[in-house]
Amino acid sequence: RTLGGFSDAPAMQAMWWWEFTLRASRNQVIVSLPLQPVPMISWHHFPFALGLAEPVDQNIRTMMRLGGERGRRRPMRQDEAATRTLASDSVLAAQSTIWRRLPEALRQQLRAAAINRPLKIAVLGGVNEPAHNQLCFFNYFGLMRDWNLLSWRSLLDERATIDDLADCDLVIFSRVRSAHGLALMQACAERKIRTLYMLDDNWFWLGREWAEYTDIFAPGKPPYENFLACVRLANTTLTYSAPLAEDLAPFARRVMTLPTNVDLQMFPSIRRTRSSTKTVIGYVGSLRKNMLAFDALVNLAKRRQDVTIFVMSNALPPEFAALPDDRVHFEPYQFNYEAYAAMVTKVAPDILVAPVGRSRFEASKCPNKFLEISACGAVGVYSRAEPYLSYVVDGQTGVFADDTLAAWTAAIESLIDAPETRKKIAAHAREQVAGHYATAAVLPKFLAMLVGAMAEPSGAE
Repeated sequence: RTLGGFSDAPAMQAMWWWEFTLRASRNQVIVSLPLQPVPMISWHHFPFALGLAEPVDQNIRTMMRLGGERGRRRPMRQDEAATRTLASDSVLAAQSTIWRRLPEALRQQLRAAAINRPLKIAVLGGVNEPAHNQLCFFNYFGLMRDWNLLSWRSLLDERATIDDLADCDLVIFSRVRSAHGLALMQACAERKIRTLYMLDDNWFWLGREWAEYTDIFAPGKPPYENFLACVRLANTTLTYSAPLAEDLAPFARRVMTLPTNVDLQMFPSIRRTRSSTKTVIGYVGSLRKNMLAFDALVNLAKRRQDVTIFVMSNALPPEFAALPDDRVHFEPYQFNYEAYAAMVTKVAPDILVAPVGRSRFEASKCPNKFLEISACGAVGVYSRAEPYLSYVVDGQTGVFADDTLAAWTAAIESLIDAPETRKKIAAHAREQVAGHYATAAVLPKFLAMLVGAMAEPSGAE
């Protein structure tokens, strides 16, 4: 009762435990009691014969969105009736400012693609891909939620079946490298279901340049061969950097390249107030081979009492072990992108480092660090290497550091001692990101890519 009780909407009653569990998880920790199961009639055996206002995939998505909004207790019976309007009233699209700003030719192409019903898109990926999928697809789909042009769902590539994909207009294979994922790609080709393969890391060079991956992800190894076979079969291959597009070209039927994006609504521009006057410096992301930046952070923390370190990663780098616990704020990496963005925004770091090496693999990476550092209001100190050379203007939207400990230390310290300079750089960087890389700014290019992928002949054609 405290959490709002069970929903009285038929669509939710047919899966009440799923809906209630998700709702409860937003408010408190869920604990499983190790009790013996009690034989009883299972809820999914009950014959729910009442017809729903709309097909389940449309209905459930809308109902769950309503249930997650602030001030809502639970999806209710009248909400289900509202989904009929949402699913059929194209006026909503005309009322959307973002929709009106699209080029008229692109709007006509989108209407033509979804002339009979909303397009159905499935996104396949592994358990480690939620953040990739959020950036590459769900940011855009969220802006299109009320346009009545497409519906989408995500599935684990290891668990999905071809029957899950049979009525899809487009199946997106996000970084898929499993044998089961390849079998699904082959089945899509046989059934002439259009496919798009997305890759945002240069796997051609991973096993060659990083010794720890030589026996895992290199030519001849199953994950590598599965990924390459998927690329060969896909109607379209999508990527985000020129070096990776160049390496994909000999194997893919068609390569399309997009700029990456960031949803600034997940990084609200808040007034940066803290009880402490210390400057927060640190690193956010998976660990890197270039440790000079981490050494510089540690050296500064040892030498200066006016700084504190924030690290959000899959593990705390060993370089930080020498510091007292109260000098380091460590947070484990969040696979939930929204929770990740909320944590970084809450901490409000002043300076974040973004080191990369000079390998082909790293030069092919997306500039997500630049986008996210700028989005959260911090100033980035970047390696003087790609991909940052193509995106960061030294002294205006970030600061470069050469590959020496002295250079990293000097670059970080110069920003610590110049708070007004930090403010100017942070403001300029966020302005650049908002104008060129915010989700709404990149959306027209994404939609053009989507229309092109839908127009590409499918399967054996």
